[in-house]
Amino acid sequence: MRLPQSIPFLALALPLLASAGAASNVTAIPKITKLTDLDSLITTFPVCDRKCTKQHYLDIFNSKTLRPKCATITGQKNENIDWRCLCYPENTDTTAGNKTIQDSYKKMSECDAVEYAKPECKGEHVDSGDYLDIWDEHNGNFAEYCMQRFGVNGTLEDREKLEEAAKSSAPAIAESAGPFASLVVVFFVTAFSSLL
Repeated sequence: MRLPQSIPFLALALPLLASAGAASNVTAIPKITKLTDLDSLITTFPVCDRKCTKQHYLDIFNSKTLRPKCATITGQKNENIDWRCLCYPENTDTTAGNKTIQDSYKKMSECDAVEYAKPECKGEHVDSGDYLDIWDEHNGNFAEYCMQRFGVNGTLEDREKLEEAAKSSAPAIAESAGPFASLVVVFFVTAFSSLL
């Protein structure tokens, strides 16, 4: 069975083991507006979840079963990551993919048990229903970010790069065309890319 390519990966990665802790207020989860290195995604999670969640994402993002065409990532600060590849996996074997995800969640659950035993994380654990709501919110935020940046099926030109290019060319245009030209360029590129 082949997974639909238009579904961002994290939307498929709902936890199977609801033992990890998280903030109990789903509305406090920040929207993802720009991803750079892996930590830019991990910092959207509560502090007590970050260590185990980071290892979980390293496991699934580096799995050749789940990500056969994506480059390996290390999780180092300022690492250049191909987010399009991570947003839109090409998993062709759902049985092996599901096992990889289950194994990773088991490791994350064991890691969380250690993290939540630490004094600074005691009392942060939430019940499984809230935990699933929180993961749903994170998955939805990631899926929304992927669609905004690369389109529904991941085939659009990278909108962040289009906006950066428009901003970098705006000063040269502004010098030759007047003070409002740079605003027009940024508006045009942003408006045009949203039509794609």
